Amino acid sequence: GSALNRDGRVHLRGIGDGAYAFEDLAADQGSDFDFNDGVLVVQRRSATGEAASFVSASGSGAIDLGGAAVLQSASNHQLIRTSGVAANVLTLAGFDVVVLRQGWQADRISLAGGNNLIAMGRQGAGGSLSLGGGQDVLLVGLGTLTTVKTERPDRVSGFDPAHDRLLLVGEGRLDLQATAAGILLSLDGRPLLMLEGVNDQRQLSAAIERDRPNTGDLIARIQARGVLTVALPANRPGVSERDANGIWRGTSVDLVRSIAEQLLGSADRVLFAEPGEDGELREALRSGHLDLALLTGDPLAADLAGDGDRSWTLPDATPDGDLTFLLPNAQTLFRQTVNRILQSPLKAELLGLTAASLPAAVGSSLTTAQQRLLDLQASGESSTAGQGTPLRQGFVRGVLDRLGNAAELWNRFFPGAPRPAVVLSHPLDLPVYGPALTAELPSAAVSGDALAEIAVRGVLRVAVAGGGSQNLQLWQRQLLEALIAQLGGGGSAPVLQLLPYATAAEGLGLLSGGKVDLLLPDRADSSWLDGVVGVDSVDLENPNPVQLLMTQRSGIHSLDDLGGTRLGFTAGAQVEAALRQRLASSGTTASLSSFPSLTLASDAMRLGQLDGLVVEGGAVQALRDRLANIGIATELLVDPLLPATGQILLAPNQSRLRDALQVAAAVVQSERPG
Repeated sequence: GSALNRDGRVHLRGIGDGAYAFEDLAADQGSDFDFNDGVLVVQRRSATGEAASFVSASGSGAIDLGGAAVLQSASNHQLIRTSGVAANVLTLAGFDVVVLRQGWQADRISLAGGNNLIAMGRQGAGGSLSLGGGQDVLLVGLGTLTTVKTERPDRVSGFDPAHDRLLLVGEGRLDLQATAAGILLSLDGRPLLMLEGVNDQRQLSAAIERDRPNTGDLIARIQARGVLTVALPANRPGVSERDANGIWRGTSVDLVRSIAEQLLGSADRVLFAEPGEDGELREALRSGHLDLALLTGDPLAADLAGDGDRSWTLPDATPDGDLTFLLPNAQTLFRQTVNRILQSPLKAELLGLTAASLPAAVGSSLTTAQQRLLDLQASGESSTAGQGTPLRQGFVRGVLDRLGNAAELWNRFFPGAPRPAVVLSHPLDLPVYGPALTAELPSAAVSGDALAEIAVRGVLRVAVAGGGSQNLQLWQRQLLEALIAQLGGGGSAPVLQLLPYATAAEGLGLLSGGKVDLLLPDRADSSWLDGVVGVDSVDLENPNPVQLLMTQRSGIHSLDDLGGTRLGFTAGAQVEAALRQRLASSGTTASLSSFPSLTLASDAMRLGQLDGLVVEGGAVQALRDRLANIGIATELLVDPLLPATGQILLAPNQSRLRDALQVAAAVVQSERPG
């Protein structure tokens, strides 16, 4: 009861005969009180002696059925997810319900009136579905295929082509065959549905709609169908696992639920596909039957094979290492939106925010970066942290309410396991220091295949700050040379054309106008600090990280010990914000000075006016030698202020050009000594 809980709220609710639902967060921890965080079911023996759960549920909300559950409900607006490991029996008398039918099981489902949504797979299982008199939608073609001895169509009664709709998700050959019982619908030769009592193929064809891959914005298609379809491995404890009753649990499970919550308004609108081999998952993703997948193999290999585009990598998210999702090709907006959600827990941790302290923190004094991340400075419905995406104001708070920060997420699923120090192999692109640059790309500039257009034109056009090869960094020159060699493919390689730009706005104008194929941001220009929205990007390894060079007499050996020091950096460098963030996270202050050039900054260090200087890796040794010649010993702090990565911008939805850039980067990396 409520009297036993510190927040005075009820956290245990009966949902039927022997079934109880839990809410695991207190009111001051951002609880949504949807009672879907845990379910306890007391089982009884059925008349046949088999274990089954008999649940009579009331009230709106979500129910995850476990095992061979039998559900009876008369409530409206319910969401029911079948177990997928045993056949379920559902008798639903309420209106406007959502049924997510998982797995290959002969479920028996009976619906009443209203506008119901039933999500199904790519093959029949010999179950039955009885529709009511409303306007129902059947989603078919979702998920992966399951190897079974016999495939039997699911029998559907009550389908009225004049009112009901069948939405086929993904590619596939759809066959309609008239029989005495009705029309048999098969997908790629597999019997899927027997629409009993339906005889008019023309009328049925008019009721069938297609949701094909690479036809418009994926986010809009997901929102239109109302279900996010994911594939996860079922046997990775703490990461993603399905228990004997069909209940999913793990850090990846919570991540995809958070994605669904931000895109669809409900963390429960996730259809978990049947686990399969990586090859089958990649095929399902490529064919549009999945929206995202967590692969057990190498996501980079799958990316370069053309099966999909990688998400941002969550560094050391599990005791086994990183986590990376594979997403559909040519869906830049979807990938960037997912990346913002995936990055939120880690960014919150780096800024000192936790889910446990969030309610109190919102009412207290926060840094500018913290306020931007939480959208406390946003106006209207727009989001600062989600700029350029469909994410709404305050989405990070919603993510933290569900997931916690990265440390809290780790402790929930890997309690007691030592957590390695987080090293960012790919930079975060959540804009928290200032508004991100926005590029408005006309559709004509991004409608074609950029790689094919380069081949026809015979010229690779690249925008470079200042123009000219003398303004290219060594890693940029090596990358472009490797890309041109790859595009030549033994034939005629394209000619490199470098076009100058003076400001970030001018450079983006060249890219948005289709005047260049690639854009190299100027790392010394702080305008690029929070990234760009409206375009795509590839993060590549830069052998020259930004580091701090300290005088030995300062006694500083770590970035966490900078309190009271005098530090210098070159004017306009992006490192200022990173430096201030590092000081804030360690609770220290330092005197920061900006210099128009590295020469003037090093002179200040020579005169004893600075204890340390921010310098890029390529200039470190020359500066140390210069200072050593006048008797100033220095120490280079190992941890970089900015990750050792560089960035190249390209038009959105150009997966083939992205893959070519990643291959070129791998070639350059393999040729580096050591």
